Amino acid sequence: TLTEAVKNAARRPAHPFRVSTLTKLDELVSEVRHDLSSALQVLQLKDNQNAQNDIEEVKQSIKIAQAQQLAANVRSWLSAPDAMLDYNAASTKRRPGTVRWLVQSTSFETWLEQENSFLWLHGFAGCE
Repeated sequence: TLTEAVKNAARRPAHPFRVSTLTKLDELVSEVRHDLSSALQVLQLKDNQNAQNDIEEVKQSIKIAQAQQLAANVRSWLSAPDAMLDYNAASTKRRPGTVRWLVQSTSFETWLEQENSFLWLHGFAGCE
């Protein structure tokens, strides 16, 4: 019939492929989707691993920096004080005649002149 021929002719341009071809294309698209999904998961895992490695490197860098800072603090704490600061501070507090009794004593003169001698001083700090 003419009506059926027109319907069949109208269907062909709308569906130019056979059902088997469409089925194969659908299977190929599914496989590509699956492969792309797997590839994306692998890339995400690699990115995750790279991020974890970067975090570990940062942690190590922080530990090294903390150890270096601690070492610098210990070295600073153990270093000798600036004697000039102590000398200047003591000089401003000096009173005339301080320690004259010591340097004019015979014990001090004997100590200066004799080899391998020692001088034992006792008393309160800053006493005259």
